[in-house]
Amino acid sequence: MKQKTIGILDAIIQTSIVGFAASLSVSIAFYHICLGLGGMAFLVKCAVSRKWLGRRTPLDPYFGLFFLACLIATATSRKPLESLVGLKEFFLTTAVYLVAYNTDSYQRIREIASAFLLTAGLSGLYGLLAVAAGLQVRLVGALGMAMTSGSVYMMASLLSLWYLGEAWPEPGLKKWLAAAASLVITASLGLTKTVSSWLGWGLGLFFGAPLKRRLLSLTALLAVASAVIFIYLSSATMGLDSSKNKTWQARLTIWKIGWQIIKEHPVTGVGLIDLGEIYQSKRTAEDITLYGDHRRYGHLHNLFIHITAITGFLGLAAFAAMFWAMIRLSLGNIRSGPALAAPLSRALLAATVAFMVNGLAEWSFGDSEVISTLWFLTGLAVAAAHIGSNPAGEKTAPGKIPAPEKIPAGQA
Repeated sequence: MKQKTIGILDAIIQTSIVGFAASLSVSIAFYHICLGLGGMAFLVKCAVSRKWLGRRTPLDPYFGLFFLACLIATATSRKPLESLVGLKEFFLTTAVYLVAYNTDSYQRIREIASAFLLTAGLSGLYGLLAVAAGLQVRLVGALGMAMTSGSVYMMASLLSLWYLGEAWPEPGLKKWLAAAASLVITASLGLTKTVSSWLGWGLGLFFGAPLKRRLLSLTALLAVASAVIFIYLSSATMGLDSSKNKTWQARLTIWKIGWQIIKEHPVTGVGLIDLGEIYQSKRTAEDITLYGDHRRYGHLHNLFIHITAITGFLGLAAFAAMFWAMIRLSLGNIRSGPALAAPLSRALLAATVAFMVNGLAEWSFGDSEVISTLWFLTGLAVAAAHIGSNPAGEKTAPGKIPAPEKIPAGQA
């Protein structure tokens, strides 16, 4: 009876993970449900097994430090109750552990990734058709905003290039479907007209490419940069030039006000609160005259400025350390892990770098769909690191791909 119960719970967990991955680019409500259901099933499985089935990961101390910084910011906040409610966003980080604890083979990583890429491709196709029909000026797909769609498609495109590389040597239809998905997702990214996502994609591709392909990635990066410059200098940009000038001006004002907030609360910030009220109180009469009283922003359109404003330089240090740990995890998989893990780890490194570059002009850490996508990919990175460090266990489990021998760091 116990083993049957555990088997049912395992099925619920695995289904929840696939549902979570598949709904990231489609439905915020559904992936929240999947994450909650999968997490509860895992905890029940631990209770039935009478032991903790998780394990330590290299990211644990850094997640803990950032959470501690947010707790301190909450305790010193001007609105502690609102800041306390803001801590609920840490629920999304459980995606890292749900995926990492319950993904134990490279084959399973590919299956979960394919679910994410399938729905990203389908939602992108829907967006392309909507743009062609004139229903969407900037491609939104199934999500609510073009900036959100751009950020999600940015990371999905980088992952799709890895998946295409995995599928291409195989005979049959699979490689052509992978190529079609990659093409649709990347084209969808382009039509979101989100410059920060384009640049994030280009830099992610460059840093995530193997050394022998770095020149090709640099060419792609230069092409993206040239396109961005063309958009600002050309009038034939589908109306994008004027809208981008306005949003650029708005961001400059937001960042200036953000710096004022930081100077007033440099150590622990103002807490995890909506910044709209503070923003409005610091706007100049000239800005209000030019743009009216309706330009109220609850966030600062920059990862690092916003994090520093709400958690202070203490939180910024913990935030930077957390992302460095994520980057170092992928670098470790690339340099000293099994050869099978290197291409995947390069894609995950590319997505993390892209997220940070994109965040220079967006509050992507506070966008549920975007950060959930990053946590999903981070969970795959943690799973890949564990599989690579446990080749013996990998060989004994049914249906898994044996991990090959490790390769020297200089040949990664």
